[in-house]
Amino acid sequence: MTYYQDLGTETMIAAGSHVRAVGWLEPNHPLSRGDTPREFRDRLAELSRNWSESSRACGWPVTAGPHLCGFCGEVRGYGEFAVPGEEVIYVAPTLISHYVGAHGYMPPPEFIEAVLNCAPFSSEEYKSRVATLAYS
Repeated sequence: MTYYQDLGTETMIAAGSHVRAVGWLEPNHPLSRGDTPREFRDRLAELSRNWSESSRACGWPVTAGPHLCGFCGEVRGYGEFAVPGEEVIYVAPTLISHYVGAHGYMPPPEFIEAVLNCAPFSSEEYKSRVATLAYS
């Protein structure tokens, strides 16, 4: 997978001043580690599993092929999803849930808060938020 710095404005699927990358990790780059709340890990896992609903709501193309975890080489991720924040949209690969649970990755606090407040991808609230933020 390609590395993008946390809170940078570019990812594999979206870029711009309204975009914040989170969880685009590679072993040869710094990794923030720490404990995350169980509620966050559970919600992040749910969002990662339902990534295709987010991609559809954002109008993103389906990316080609899986991404292998560069830390353990045992888990594959298959897409990206968006989490609306206050004035930005966080874009994360599905492997982020694995990185948090298996490798102790600590995403930025503002992303954790956004995940905990994220409406279901299939909801009108989510679709409206990403439509407003994804193309700001």
